[in-house]
Amino acid sequence: MNRKTSAVMIGTVLSLAGCVTSQQPKYEFEPQGAQVLRSIASYSADPQVGLSPSGIVDLLALYGTTDKSRLGMLVSHNGGDSFGSPIPISAPDAQVRAQGESSPSMVVTSTAIYALWEQANESGPADLMFARSPSGESYETPIKVVDKAQPSFNGFASMAVAPNG
Repeated sequence: MNRKTSAVMIGTVLSLAGCVTSQQPKYEFEPQGAQVLRSIASYSADPQVGLSPSGIVDLLALYGTTDKSRLGMLVSHNGGDSFGSPIPISAPDAQVRAQGESSPSMVVTSTAIYALWEQANESGPADLMFARSPSGESYETPIKVVDKAQPSFNGFASMAVAPNG
């Protein structure tokens, strides 16, 4: 599928959803999408994108190096044309897992941003971690969601936020 076909398909889906009133697509894929991500963070695996009700674009991604990565949020106030420096979410020494079903996830609401991820544990199993940002400028200390006595699988974790937060 070429770039024009992709843009038309996106425009058609948005139009059917009532988001676009004209026949011209309003969104197009970047020709070098991977380059855009590399310019934001030196290392990123399975980034997640969120759009706040006010139009702020949030990008949940790993940054740093493959040996020493950290989960962070990058914020754009201009529709994704540029992003600020990463806002740290995970602890500096945490090894965040970010592949396939273990990729970090996020929920953006009008009152907060929530992040959920797996990180390696010294005893073997992975811990499921959660953090919240009420302001979008910093994150509260991450908490462990599951307190397991025996190692077990955490993949396919998901999260939802009720309308009242």
